[in-house]
Amino acid sequence: MSVLETILTTLKQRILSTGSWTLSLNELEALIDPVTLYRAVYELKLIGRDAYTSSSAGELVGLLERAVAPDAELQLRDAGLFLGHDDRISLTERFVRHVRRAIVLHIPDPEMFRGMVRHFKRYGIAEQAYCDTYLSMEPIIDACSTEHAEGRESAAVHQLTAKWYLRTLVDRRIIVPADLGPALFDLLRSIGRQEGALPRIAADDQGATAGAQAGIVDDRAGALALFELRPAYPSRAEIQSRYRRLMRRFHPDINPEGLDMAKRINAAYAVLLTSEGPC
Repeated sequence: MSVLETILTTLKQRILSTGSWTLSLNELEALIDPVTLYRAVYELKLIGRDAYTSSSAGELVGLLERAVAPDAELQLRDAGLFLGHDDRISLTERFVRHVRRAIVLHIPDPEMFRGMVRHFKRYGIAEQAYCDTYLSMEPIIDACSTEHAEGRESAAVHQLTAKWYLRTLVDRRIIVPADLGPALFDLLRSIGRQEGALPRIAADDQGATAGAQAGIVDDRAGALALFELRPAYPSRAEIQSRYRRLMRRFHPDINPEGLDMAKRINAAYAVLLTSEGPC
């Protein structure tokens, strides 16, 4: 077994058992001629790096290309241990599509979010709790990584590497649900302002809110009119059914011109589900 094959086998075993991998410099010393190894370390300015992990896989690839095999990157990619540029772009695009779809299909629960804001008293924590409850990233990460690994050799390794990468996008806030679903998160921020967990926008203090200027509905009669609901107190099912129908037309991910209308729909939806009376 060649040096590179030994390294690949070791890394595969580690990622399959722990979901990630680490390879120390001492382990590399035992496999690669020290003179060759440290010449490459010096040339690549990796002095001080004692270990390589999933997050520094690119550095390990460069080191192995210099010290072991020129095609090391290709072999690590084929083994599922390293994501090349094209794979990262493809995975990111797939993940964004899945997150957008989850947001489009989600029916907001203003009452639940209002309760979260009152409980935590901090908007950021309440928003995260709401996302964890209704828009958890983990199932989406699972779905995207499974699609990425489908049909590949060592599919389990490819899947775990993809999961690590997607979790990194979320943890580092490179991809943020609020950026992909402005209409939904405008609704949540509006509730946060109502509950005092967010400062009111400057226009609110002047008595002419941006919402009012944009025709945002803030009373029950206006909400019923926008939803074209005749009963004074329609059922929750009727409200949600009409909400789905309207958002299929005006959600900004479906209709690029629908953002303002989507904001009005969300505001009206919040009013209907949180105002007093039967629902």
